[in-house]
Amino acid sequence: EDAHVEYRARFGYQQERLVPNRRPNISVFSSEELKLIKDVIEALWHHNAVGVSELSHRTAGWQLAADGETIPYAAVFLSQPMLTEYDARRGQEIYKLLSAAS
Repeated sequence: EDAHVEYRARFGYQQERLVPNRRPNISVFSSEELKLIKDVIEALWHHNAVGVSELSHRTAGWQLAADGETIPYAAVFLSQPMLTEYDARRGQEIYKLLSAAS
């Protein structure tokens, strides 16, 4: 019972919106994770569902999967633009964390 679904008319469509019933516990996130969340919200804020869908269809994971096929979670690590030095270092850090956990 931490959230409920509200249905609203939006741009001529019915929107299903997940609405929290409690305040979030953000203490479980690092400052880097909170910044990422903020950045994603800011990047998508002015897009509607169609716009976000169009953006998602440009991702490598979407383009590699056949119609109706599940996009593998690991596709999130695929990138079309050149990696920055930061991206490469962060990818190596994540790989080390995941390797140590298994």
